[in-house]
Amino acid sequence: MSLAEWTLIRDPDGAAEKKTFALWNISQASRTRSSQAEDSFAFIVDLATAATDPPFAHEEEIHIFRNSGGADVKMFSGVVGARPLRAPGNAAAISYSIVGPMYWLDRLVFE
Repeated sequence: MSLAEWTLIRDPDGAAEKKTFALWNISQASRTRSSQAEDSFAFIVDLATAATDPPFAHEEEIHIFRNSGGADVKMFSGVVGARPLRAPGNAAAISYSIVGPMYWLDRLVFE
């Protein structure tokens, strides 16, 4: 998978920010689809400032596109779920899991 053909858009407070995976320093991206459970798109962001300046907030809306034949095709939309920090050696990284619409359904309290 070429990181240059994948794009991530975040829209905090109506100010959309669009960059390729390479510009976000995203690596090890993978999508998991589930039946009657949360779909997810996981990736790692390599940052020297990961512990103090995470690029994506919890429950922030994220859209992921892949360039196919000159057109961007939406591959996944969801919100930032779990965001554990990990720091192997002297490098810092944040492991993100973007979860699909079932995230909200799983948190809905039955009345």
